[in-house]
Amino acid sequence: MQVRCLIHCLIAAGLLNSAPAVAQTTYYLGGPDGSLTPNASAWAWDGVFFEGLRAALEDGANFGPGGTVPVQVRTQEVFSTASLVDHKVDGFVVPYWNDGDISASQIDDILTAFMNGMDLILFQDDNSHDAVGDRLLLGALNSAGGEVNGLAPFFEGAFGTATDVETFGAIGQTNLALVQSTGGHVVATNSADEVIACYWNRGEHWPRSGALMLISDVDIMTSQATYAPLDNNGVFGLNVMDYVVQRESVARVGGPSLGLTINSFWDHPVFADFRMALESPAVFGQDGLVKTRIITVDLDRLLPVDLQQLSVFVMPFWLDSSASPHLSAIAKFHQDGRGEVLMMNDDSSHDAYADSVGLGTINSVSSFPSTGRAPAYQGPFGTVSWINHDGFMGTLDGAEVIARKGGIVGTFGTGEISMAVWDEGRFGWRSGRTVITTDACSFAEEANYGVMNQNAIHALNTMAYLLTDNTYWISGPDHLIAPSSGSWTWEGPVLADFRAALDDPDRFGATGTVPVRIRTVDTGAISPSSMGFLDGFVSPFWRDTETQNPQTIVDQARRGLDLLLMQDTTSHDTIGTMLGVPTTGPASGFLSTGTSDLFVGPFGTATTIHHAGGIGRLTATSDVPEAAQNDVGESSALYHANDEEHRLHGGSLVVLGDTCVVGSPAADYGTMNDNAKFGLNLVAALATDDCGDGVEPYGFGCPGSANQIPTLSMDGCAVVGERMVLQVDHALGGALSYVFLGFTGRDSVNLRGCDFLLAGPLYRVALLLAGSGPGAGNLTIPYDINDPAFAGVQMNVQVIIRDTGAARGLSTTNGLEIVMGF
Repeated sequence: MQVRCLIHCLIAAGLLNSAPAVAQTTYYLGGPDGSLTPNASAWAWDGVFFEGLRAALEDGANFGPGGTVPVQVRTQEVFSTASLVDHKVDGFVVPYWNDGDISASQIDDILTAFMNGMDLILFQDDNSHDAVGDRLLLGALNSAGGEVNGLAPFFEGAFGTATDVETFGAIGQTNLALVQSTGGHVVATNSADEVIACYWNRGEHWPRSGALMLISDVDIMTSQATYAPLDNNGVFGLNVMDYVVQRESVARVGGPSLGLTINSFWDHPVFADFRMALESPAVFGQDGLVKTRIITVDLDRLLPVDLQQLSVFVMPFWLDSSASPHLSAIAKFHQDGRGEVLMMNDDSSHDAYADSVGLGTINSVSSFPSTGRAPAYQGPFGTVSWINHDGFMGTLDGAEVIARKGGIVGTFGTGEISMAVWDEGRFGWRSGRTVITTDACSFAEEANYGVMNQNAIHALNTMAYLLTDNTYWISGPDHLIAPSSGSWTWEGPVLADFRAALDDPDRFGATGTVPVRIRTVDTGAISPSSMGFLDGFVSPFWRDTETQNPQTIVDQARRGLDLLLMQDTTSHDTIGTMLGVPTTGPASGFLSTGTSDLFVGPFGTATTIHHAGGIGRLTATSDVPEAAQNDVGESSALYHANDEEHRLHGGSLVVLGDTCVVGSPAADYGTMNDNAKFGLNLVAALATDDCGDGVEPYGFGCPGSANQIPTLSMDGCAVVGERMVLQVDHALGGALSYVFLGFTGRDSVNLRGCDFLLAGPLYRVALLLAGSGPGAGNLTIPYDINDPAFAGVQMNVQVIIRDTGAARGLSTTNGLEIVMGF
């Protein structure tokens, strides 16, 4: 019965757009297995010489949440370079690989993946083992060898300082002029001043490329290195890997030049100061507030290949007639998740892309200054109370913004909308981040980047939002909507240290204890528009009679907003009461213990937490179980994670019977006492809790026409009662496909030379792919499973495509294992 229901759901499904990728916190490093390097199998990624390095990389004391480098590394063998094109790994090692063993198509696969963001580590001992580098015009020359010395980041880094690093056997070098001419950085030389190691940051060797490390002797990091304990070569090797997994990000921000638009263009003088500020390393870069370096680019044509070099595409007051021919290229760039967009739509004649998706500009602004909230009016560059506007100004339809899951960020004095934002996946299934501002002048003539006036701060905050990946926005009521809460508001002194700790990038950030950036902001008035971009919301000791628009908060929670409710008394629990978890009376105990993620997490183990002041007594339910119990046996904290067995709503829910438990003075974030550990573990659980581990891709697809490998992914949580979307991409357009489902696990069976990855019995649905041509075929299958009997069911999915251009007459996707939650 269950299978029939699922098959019916799939058959009845319509075709929609594609889905957003889930943020990844583990760095996957691959390399060729011995079958790909038969003449040097001991030097393959699974060969004996790489055992020490791989073990050191997977050692949590070196790389992991509690290690020297707070990024987990997982190593894996790659059996087919064709799989790299679809980002099966974050980085790829090319070891001592004989030129005669690697084919032209394999080199193409590796470089295609590299040019689309995969990091590449090349070991080139001589000109017989440099085929990939040779294609990059960076082939190996013979070297005199000898000991190697150099600079940070390889010789000085997280694992210490290395000197006199040993080489062995065949040793190469790289031409200095070629390194410099392609934007590379020399980091290691021998006594003859030959270049032995060099690197390129992300985006430096090729637009949107991954980082490139070129090391002219594989022995430096393998046979000559000791990783336990670390010797000089071992220090060098782990410093290299530290730099790979935490490399500087380089973003290209581009827009149309004079050749594409005749009035306001990206290389117009009015944008010169804005662009100069973006390219300043003291603003964006390793020494700046945002650690992404920006290069600005002028585009005099708009083809997919041109847009693919960008991270952010800017549309500055672009006349509809000149923008319209490029809408399909922009849509593919933006709504396929390749990058972010900043639209400056001052009026209805300069809003072609927004208008094409129903968000056109209305010409009705009558008040010039605007006020607003995060992320543009509050952000890493500061907080602004208002900004100036000039010239043409438009506004947006608030109902359309909200209906499309956007957040209204800025409003004019009349209440008309001046700016709206969308996080990843909210503008369209796979869309990048999106900002629409209705006045280009607010970024140009009205902004002074020398003295950093309010407009300049606003503009740089906006760009920081577009560039900052994996950010968790958490907010709460200020004193204006919680006037009786006094010091216990979200902006008050009781929670000030808590908020400061959350905003600390060493605790929550790309290189912090938890690799998610936290931004705490004040909500202001509660409305769907003000909460549209939030990930979490805190209700700290908020009086029932003042709780503003609680139904809006509950509705947002059912759409995925996480809630942290602090219910010290029965008169401060409106939201909890609506969710079935009211405060039932005063508590008698002052000490609490527990074993959930709130007590045991990345910030350590909290053994006993202390309460202070008025303390509420809570009652656990089957939907929201107990997370802490005080010393007299009363429930003092409840925790419902959105991937646990029971689901009350879309987001996670934490209910505390005491605001002070995470505030001052009970929690000390300097000494990190138990209360502080509890508070930070709590937010870490909220910020990293997405859909659990219910969806896992496995295996590799088989190439079809033009050597394109179809991919299978899923959007949505694998949870009963929520919409899920199966997505096929990169297949032959218009071809007949077969969606296979199995319910008895994985398998690997040869099917005309391809891997069939499901175990029987099997169920099949035939569907036609959309699109036209090799690699352009796609299929989107949305479905809902509402029967609780599906909870815990595992299903495995793979799609086979009839493809007359394929060597075997068919192509296949990877497999997808889905375990349903409830």
